[in-house]
Amino acid sequence: MSEQATNKISRRALLKGGVLAAGAAVALPVLGSSLGQAAVSLPMRYASTKKTTISLVGLFFIPSELAAVREVINEFNAQSKTIYVQYVQSGWGAIGSKMTADFSSGDVPDLFQYYDAGLVPWAENGLLTNLKDLLPASTWANVVPGTLSVLTTANGVAGLPFETETPLVYYRPDLFTKAGITPATQANPWTWAELLANAKKLNDPKNGVWGVSADWASSEILFKNGLAWEVGADPIVAKDGSYSINVNDPGTKSAIEFCRSLFADGVATASIFNTDVVANFAAGHSAMLLRGAWARSDIGSDKGGATLDWACMPFVKGTKANLGTGAAQTLSIPSVSKNKEAAAEFLQWWGKPSNVAKICGASGQVPPNTEAVSLLKQSVGTTDYWNFALAESPDLQGQPFCPGWLPMLGTAWDPNMFKYFEGKISYAQFASTVNSEGTEAVQLAAGA
Repeated sequence: MSEQATNKISRRALLKGGVLAAGAAVALPVLGSSLGQAAVSLPMRYASTKKTTISLVGLFFIPSELAAVREVINEFNAQSKTIYVQYVQSGWGAIGSKMTADFSSGDVPDLFQYYDAGLVPWAENGLLTNLKDLLPASTWANVVPGTLSVLTTANGVAGLPFETETPLVYYRPDLFTKAGITPATQANPWTWAELLANAKKLNDPKNGVWGVSADWASSEILFKNGLAWEVGADPIVAKDGSYSINVNDPGTKSAIEFCRSLFADGVATASIFNTDVVANFAAGHSAMLLRGAWARSDIGSDKGGATLDWACMPFVKGTKANLGTGAAQTLSIPSVSKNKEAAAEFLQWWGKPSNVAKICGASGQVPPNTEAVSLLKQSVGTTDYWNFALAESPDLQGQPFCPGWLPMLGTAWDPNMFKYFEGKISYAQFASTVNSEGTEAVQLAAGA
């Protein structure tokens, strides 16, 4: 169904497969390269000795995205008389341990790719350069403030965001037609109540089809996809540099209780916890899927979706227009880099709206830059459901900063929330445990 599905490889499959070896220097493959070609190390073209060579460790693995990145880097290298950017390939499964080791040894790349919340611990320990001071105001002029919220710590802005995501509702038109359901539109998005009501109409567990599915982890459905922020969730309590967790606020509680209602009514199944939910949808096991807009390029033959008739519609709406930060991908400069000024010059080039739009257009992501969004709208129109994905970009309003947020969600929040979804504990029991364990985790991360 996705018009670029044949040129794109599965994000999740590639990350799990460990195809990209950490630290391997490679030339980037051409658009439309096969998975095998993308993994082959090719000779590196070195810079003239008259230029300062800076290293950029990247995690790009979709062939079309790699081609766009290569184009941006090559154009910079061609026009710069003093700087040459050398691309070094790494992978999402390796970059965390690689950078931890590099920070420890002091032998760091000049630039590296990562994601917003993952940068926070390094930034708080002074390991990253404050880009807000290093880059000119023009670089930040059109960057979405909400996306910067998680990237901003007491030590400044940890990374320059260039890709974000907004959520969509994926659905099966055949089942909608059979049930007499009219899909949501930009002008008339569904409410939570409408999602539940229609999920009940579509539900057919006897035939292995549930009304709705999602990645039910809190970092995904509640915060990355924004379901909790949409109703004013406020679980992060910050006061005078101290942090704690309280999930009893009305917004957080209503979002979690809504998800619980989907399981209580039998339109969602706990059997897909911690599984590949895109593959589950592509294989026809759910009538609707709540997922990031990027997933529209991931429902392909490797997921079993080559013969599945699917479509997209806008994400459900709560009481507030806030979808969080957009889970930004970023480029950062280590504080001990010996080529900060050269790296910053390249970042100015990279952050140009035309370049951001080019990279996002190739990856299926949404630019965290208002001018880049406008440029992308002009080139993609309504194809591949871009109109829905881009229309939600103004709703990236951000979230409060909290040290240790993501690890805490995985260790304290989710195991207990899943028990609540399954009806094994009450909300009061969930809240008591998470408020205690969650607070201990974020206080530890904050050094309290």
